[in-house]
Amino acid sequence: MRATLILLRHAAPVVPSPGGPDDYTRPLTTEGHQQARSVIDELRALAPHAIVSSPYLRAVQTVQPLAHALDLPVRTDHELREWDSGLEPRPDYARHYALSWTMPRLARPSGESLDQLSHRAVLALAELAHQHRDGTVVVGSHATFIARALVGFGFTQVDWAFSHAMPMPPGSVWTELPHPAAAATESSAHVRIGYARATTVRQSLDTQLDSLRGAGIGRIFSEKVSTRAQTRPELDRAVALAREIRASGAAVTLVVHEHKRLGRCIELAALAEQLKAADIGLEFLTGELQGSHDPSGVVFTVLAALSGMEREYIRDRTLEGHESARARGKSIGGAAVADEAMLSMALHLRENGHSLRDIAARLVITHVKKKGRHPSPATVLRLLRDHDLGAAAAAVPLRPK
Repeated sequence: MRATLILLRHAAPVVPSPGGPDDYTRPLTTEGHQQARSVIDELRALAPHAIVSSPYLRAVQTVQPLAHALDLPVRTDHELREWDSGLEPRPDYARHYALSWTMPRLARPSGESLDQLSHRAVLALAELAHQHRDGTVVVGSHATFIARALVGFGFTQVDWAFSHAMPMPPGSVWTELPHPAAAATESSAHVRIGYARATTVRQSLDTQLDSLRGAGIGRIFSEKVSTRAQTRPELDRAVALAREIRASGAAVTLVVHEHKRLGRCIELAALAEQLKAADIGLEFLTGELQGSHDPSGVVFTVLAALSGMEREYIRDRTLEGHESARARGKSIGGAAVADEAMLSMALHLRENGHSLRDIAARLVITHVKKKGRHPSPATVLRLLRDHDLGAAAAAVPLRPK
């Protein structure tokens, strides 16, 4: 089953005017409050289990009566806000909005274009649907947001006239739009989802995050996890959300700083298969493979092969270095912390039934930089294992020549 999202335009607000309330704090009029109360029964019959709203006051006030009737909280989400048009509140806003609909890629200073709004709306609603599977959610928002979301989901009939005529609750009779054909109509929205990963906790994600934000990526999943880790929860979440959006008809691209952030060898090849099956694009912002790539293409196949070869190369060089060091009489790793006295005590404690953890807690390092500290259980395990292997080898009788 899939989530059901009910998009509710806010009720009648105070008209914007110079010197009046800003766009965030414009409240509903008396008529608007009546409109909000009038839809309670109709919406309650749909049994919503959650109510989410734009943070703008007029949107919150529209869903508050329903929330009170259902004893549900109203959660606000900044991504559901009105279009960031870059215009100051003014009574003749409609003229400027109409012009923007003829140039959807145009963004005013400090504002966003209508195409950018479609991207934001599709991503926000898809994430809500992903969070509320098998449930019904009432979403309080704005006419332009709702209209551009419909454009993003493939409703090509939506235009400025449609948006401007969108009724406020309860509104008037409104012609239902025909649904876009699933196969024939491709959404105009192109959603880009970012992913960043550092290998260790000490490594910083700042460079990757700055790069993704600089490329205009608003939704970024990030985590600190080793390349060898079997699971990467945030990457899984990013891919799951991308699938959800792609299933709605919008094009989706997973964007990363460079290919190494996605993994190596088998993991990278497996991810390529996932993206290919879901028809999700892939983009690298830097590195040898900078640009957009089709996951089913030869570049991604070669990438997986090269990453595996790189890992094997590093491993081989490391082993060669160890063998060379041993041949020259050098020890590998840190300074040894065990001595004969520690081994003797460890053997005694093991014979008396103590666990590795108990033995480690009773032993004390008497030299090197760790003097006075306890060895780790892993160190005790290696100490006892090496002793047992040596004793077993000494017990094997020599074969006569």
